[in-house]
Amino acid sequence: MSSNGAAGKGRLATIRRLMDYAPNGYFRCVRGEVSLRHAARSGQIEINRWLLDSGVDPYCTQTRSDDFKSLAYINRVAPVLIAARRGHTEAAKVLLDSMTDFDYVTPLYIAAEKGVEAVVELLLQRGARMDMIGYARETSLHAAISANSIKAVSLLIEHGANVNAIDSSQETALKRSLSDRTGPGILKLLLDAGADFTVPNKHGITPVKWVFNKRAKEKVRLLLNAIESRGVSSDLPESPTTLLRAAIVAQHDLAYRLLAQGADVNQRERDEGWTQLMEAAQQEQDGLFDLVLQKSLDVNSADGRGRTALSFAAEHGSEHKVRALLKRNASDRARFWYLTPLTYAAENHHLQVVLLLLRQKKGVDLADDSLRSAVTSAVAFGDVQFLELIQEKGKLDQPDWRYGDTVLHHAASRGDLAVVKWLLNQSVGVDTAGCDERAPLMLAACSRNDAVVEQLLQHGARIDARDVDRATALHWALPRWIDPSLEISNCDSTLGVDLKRGLPGNSIIVKMLVEVDADLEAKNAMDETPLTCAVINGSESAVRLLLEKGVNSESCDKSGSVPLLFAAWKGHTAVVSLLLEYGARIDSTNADGNTALMLAADNGHHETILSLLARPAEINRVNHAHRAALSCAAEKGHDKAVEILLRYGAEVDLPDHTGRTPLLCAAQNKHERCVELLVQGSADVTRGDIEGRTPLWWASRRDQRSSRKSHDAAIRILYDRHPAARS
Repeated sequence: MSSNGAAGKGRLATIRRLMDYAPNGYFRCVRGEVSLRHAARSGQIEINRWLLDSGVDPYCTQTRSDDFKSLAYINRVAPVLIAARRGHTEAAKVLLDSMTDFDYVTPLYIAAEKGVEAVVELLLQRGARMDMIGYARETSLHAAISANSIKAVSLLIEHGANVNAIDSSQETALKRSLSDRTGPGILKLLLDAGADFTVPNKHGITPVKWVFNKRAKEKVRLLLNAIESRGVSSDLPESPTTLLRAAIVAQHDLAYRLLAQGADVNQRERDEGWTQLMEAAQQEQDGLFDLVLQKSLDVNSADGRGRTALSFAAEHGSEHKVRALLKRNASDRARFWYLTPLTYAAENHHLQVVLLLLRQKKGVDLADDSLRSAVTSAVAFGDVQFLELIQEKGKLDQPDWRYGDTVLHHAASRGDLAVVKWLLNQSVGVDTAGCDERAPLMLAACSRNDAVVEQLLQHGARIDARDVDRATALHWALPRWIDPSLEISNCDSTLGVDLKRGLPGNSIIVKMLVEVDADLEAKNAMDETPLTCAVINGSESAVRLLLEKGVNSESCDKSGSVPLLFAAWKGHTAVVSLLLEYGARIDSTNADGNTALMLAADNGHHETILSLLARPAEINRVNHAHRAALSCAAEKGHDKAVEILLRYGAEVDLPDHTGRTPLLCAAQNKHERCVELLVQGSADVTRGDIEGRTPLWWASRRDQRSSRKSHDAAIRILYDRHPAARS
């Protein structure tokens, strides 16, 4: 081991042994300086002390770089900076004890940058200068603020740090404290120390405007407090409009004083078109809002996005502000993006504001954009009172403009029984086709809302309706996917097995649809029957229900697969057994000639394999590529499946059309355990493929899929059985 490595790992004994063989002055050169840096980097106190006692220069003047812009600087600074950066307080202390002057380096900056408060305190106690600059002319105070270290900032200020220092990008320490990553406590420390809050950055943005744009109310409040305490509100570079808006955002008393002094509330913000009324409409205090409203000439002014004061008041659910604006004839029409005050109120579930706005309307059409989102939100929260008011004003079965779904579609999908019942009692169209021709019954079935399905069926919903993919409600009750966000309602014990396995609780709905004579052999656009969907889904109870009704268990989809193949592919062992019990052919194949056993082996479903072999399945049958189940399992590395197939008598050296045996498949794909099992099963280790590549040839080729240990183990297993090893 080198002295550098020993220093970094704290092996003082090793260093001393090296010294027994080293020439005089070994450490009083470049080697010693490098070792000292390694020790400082890992905080090795004793090694630091020993190296310094041996005469190593603590400044590392032979190898030091003071060029902050140089890439070499990171690895060639004085060791005390390295210790400071890593937060090794004791190691830094040992180094400082040997240094009489360290102002030409910036350990204080490094410690402040990392927020290592103990090191900052230590350096300040040792007299470190705070006016030394680091990267981009930043001071240690800049660095401590960036680290969000309130204690480090406090220590630096107590020791006289310049709170108005400016870096190369014209950023003051106070401006740095306005970052989202920095807490308001640091800003307060700077303001209490007299930091100048009038200095703009290089873009001309002052601290007040910057923090106001960030909507950081606490920091705005701190700045306004400082403005008031210093009595400089009339001398600020900010316009009165900006200052008033900031005071309104912070709900600060300064806003009342500015209004009393005649501040203009009608001047619009130049860039975004904001008015003071829009800002006041978003805040909690009604009194401040009322003052601004009294002075506002145009209550319908809109910002660049078309938002008005009424829009903001409705979004925040303030009945007082909405009522006051309506008395001033505020418009509730959409200006942009089709979003009205009513929309914002409904989306945020402010029911009383919604009702207040609705009562202002003489009539509404649900096809209008003004109520599209509002109705959807009301349905989501089950606001029947809101819907009853809409019924007085317009049409409930009008589809929305974007997707074509009606209110009933949304309610059925959400499973909101109360809203569904109310809508059906209003004679809303129960079979109206929505997005992709979907009927409400399909959405309710997919969402597993059996109570809603029952209501729709009682009101005459068509069970033979088809969507754009030719799927019926029964298909939708047995989706190919599982959405864990869907809630299971009104479940009974018959669903216990499915629920424990994490499968949809859809058997009740399937039973409902079956009892009203749903077409059990209906095929969707992929020629999948409800049974196929249930099998893919893994719903054992639904599969049993359909099989008991006599559905065709050998129905093929467009890929040529029957339900048994899907069940084996997915590893639904109970469903496989059920299908075989009801007469499914165990030797059925898909378009590639794969049997259920091959698909189960290919996916490593060993329980399914055992179930199929118990029938028994033909274990050495090959597909169109002349591959048997053993090759499928070996290629994918499913060692448990390989073990089972060998135990049941699978032919160990059966080649595919390229001459690859199961052993070749396993060796090529670096599956060490499968190689071991096949060799133990007397596989021929010398047999190659049609190009003469043997298992040993494949195993010797390393790639990123295998570790060195696994790679060597596979070679050893093959070589031990190779004839060459015995000769």
